[in-house]
Amino acid sequence: MFLKQQLTNLQNSKNIFLQTAENQYSYKQTVERIRQIGRFFQENGISESSNLLLSVSEPYDLACLFLACLLNGTNAIVLDPRFKAHKAKQILETLDLDGWISDKGLKASWELPENKSVGIEISKSAPKKGKLMQKLLRRKSAEQSDDYLLESYLKKAVDFSFPEFSADQTAYTLFTSGSSALPKGVQITHTNLFAHLKTLSEQYELTSESRILNILPVFHTDGLIQGSVLSFFAGCSWLRPVEFEISKIPTLFDSIYKHRISHFLTVPSVLSMLLQFSRGYEDSFQTDDFKHIVSSASALEKKLWEEFETKFSTPIANVYGLTETVAGSLFSGPKPETKKTGSLGKAVDCEIKLVNENNQEVAIDEVGEICLKGEHIAKSYLKNGSSLDSENWFYTGDLAKQDSDGFYFLAGRKSNLIISGGVNISAEEVEEAINKHSFVVESCVFGIPDNIQGEKVACAVISKQTIESNQLKSFLADWLEPCKIPQKIHFLTKFPKTLSGKNDRKKLLEMIDKQTVKSSENSKNISEKVKELAIASFGIGNSKNLDIYASSKNVSGWTSLNHLDFVVSMEADFSIKFSTTEIMNINSVQDAIGMVEQKQTAK
Repeated sequence: MFLKQQLTNLQNSKNIFLQTAENQYSYKQTVERIRQIGRFFQENGISESSNLLLSVSEPYDLACLFLACLLNGTNAIVLDPRFKAHKAKQILETLDLDGWISDKGLKASWELPENKSVGIEISKSAPKKGKLMQKLLRRKSAEQSDDYLLESYLKKAVDFSFPEFSADQTAYTLFTSGSSALPKGVQITHTNLFAHLKTLSEQYELTSESRILNILPVFHTDGLIQGSVLSFFAGCSWLRPVEFEISKIPTLFDSIYKHRISHFLTVPSVLSMLLQFSRGYEDSFQTDDFKHIVSSASALEKKLWEEFETKFSTPIANVYGLTETVAGSLFSGPKPETKKTGSLGKAVDCEIKLVNENNQEVAIDEVGEICLKGEHIAKSYLKNGSSLDSENWFYTGDLAKQDSDGFYFLAGRKSNLIISGGVNISAEEVEEAINKHSFVVESCVFGIPDNIQGEKVACAVISKQTIESNQLKSFLADWLEPCKIPQKIHFLTKFPKTLSGKNDRKKLLEMIDKQTVKSSENSKNISEKVKELAIASFGIGNSKNLDIYASSKNVSGWTSLNHLDFVVSMEADFSIKFSTTEIMNINSVQDAIGMVEQKQTAK
C-alpha cells in the first residue's frame, strides 16, 4: 500500500511534518513514533481487525496515533473529546471496542469500558520538544494505581513492520450529525481515503515543498484528513502556529510570511473574521511561496468571497463535500476550469446528478437534491446500514441547481441540519436538550443566516412557566457544546402544524418574521442608542471609528472601568438589569445590542 511505501520514503526526509506554536516535529521523528506505536499495538492485541477509539485533542499525538492505525489496518474511531458525557455514552453504547486512547479525564466522565486490550489516557499538557507524549498512561491491574507511564513501550520498534490487509477494510469512523439526534458513524475504507487523497493532492497542486496552514479541529474531517493525513500523503509540512481566536488574528496573518505558507485550508467563518480585522494585513498573502486559499466545511457566501478576494488580492477555492465523501467532491477552483465565484464548482473524479422528490433528474436551473457517485464515497454507516442506493448513488440531502455552464450552486437543505461555522448541528439533538427543561412544553430548532458563521442556531419555545433566554441557555450548557446552544430564542404560545401533526417550520419562520418586522424599528433604535453609549463610555469620538463587531480587547478605551460604565448606562437608559454572567459575556458592542434587544423583547 502507498502509506507503507511513504513511511519508508519519509524516514529520511528533511521536511518538518508538524510545526506548532511550541514544538517542531520532523518526519524522521514522526516515522519512528508511528512505528513505535505500531509495535505497541502489536504487543497489546490491537490488530488489523480491531476497533480503537481515539479521543485525543493534542494534534501531534492524534496524528501519530491515527496514522499508525491506518498503517496497521485498525479502524480508528475518532470522537471529539469535547462531547458532553451523555452524548459520548450514547455513542459508546453502539461501539464494539477493542481498546481506547483518550484525553486524561474522559475515562471517568465517559465511563470508558474496562478490560480492553488497551485503555490509555494521555495528559493534555504540551509534550516536550522531540517526544511524542509527555504522559502516555495505561490502566494497571485493580490492585495497582490507575495509570502508569507507557513511554518505555514506545522505544522498541526494531525490525517492526505493519501487517498486510484488504483495502476494502474500514480505515476510520467519524461521527456526523444528520436527521436524528444521535450522530451517524461514517465508515471510510482505505480505498475511499486514498482515492480522495490523490484528488485533493492533485487539485491543490501539492508537492513535498508545500506548507499547509490548517488550524481546524483535529477530530473533524477537514482538520484531520486535510491536515495530518494529506500532509503525510504528500510528504509536505503541516502548520498549526496558533489556536484560532480573535486576539491571535495578527499572529495568524504574520505566520503566512514567517512560515512560508503555500496553502491555507480554512472555513468561511474564519475568512469572515480575517476580513473584519484586515487593516494593515492586506498584503499578507502576497508572498513568493503562497499559492491557494481553500475554503471548506460550509457554504461560502458570494459577498464574503468577493470582498475577501478584492481586499487581499488572492483567489479563494471553494470545496463542497461531506464526511461521507472524505473531504470534497465539487471544486470551485483553484484550477481555472472549475472556478466560478459563488458556485460549488464542478464535480472532480466523481459523478453528480440533481433529482426531484420523484427521483427524476431535474433540468438546468431547476433545484434538486445533490447525488454523488465515486470511489471516495463511504458505502456504509456504523450499525446504520448502507449509505448508497442500489446503483451506488449517495443522496447528500443538500439542494442545488446547475447553470448552463455546468456549474452548481447550493440552494439549501432537505433535512433540519444546521451548519454553523463548519460544524454540522442536528436540530433534533438541540430540541431534545431543550425539551429536558421542566418549564418547556415544546421546542422547534432551525438555522438563520449569519454573515460570519454561515448559519446561527435559533429556536422557538412554548413554556408553561416564564423562563428567560439566558436561564435556558445556562441550562443547555450542561447538555450541548457551546456552538449548538441557540443564540436566538423566540417564546411563542403555539406552533403551526402540518396535516400530519408535525411542526410546520416554514409557517413558523413566517410567524417569527412578522414579529421581527414589528420590532425592527424598535431594534434599530436600540442599536443606535447602544452605539451612542459605547462611543461615550469608551471615548471613541464618533460612529465612524466604532466597529461594533470588534473584540473588547481591540477597542481603544475599553477598560474594566469603562466596561462597567457602559453597562450601567445601558441599564439606566433601557430600564433593564444585567446579570453578572451577562456583563462578563459582553465582549463587543454587538453583544450588548443583542442582549438589550432580547431583554426588551421579553418585557
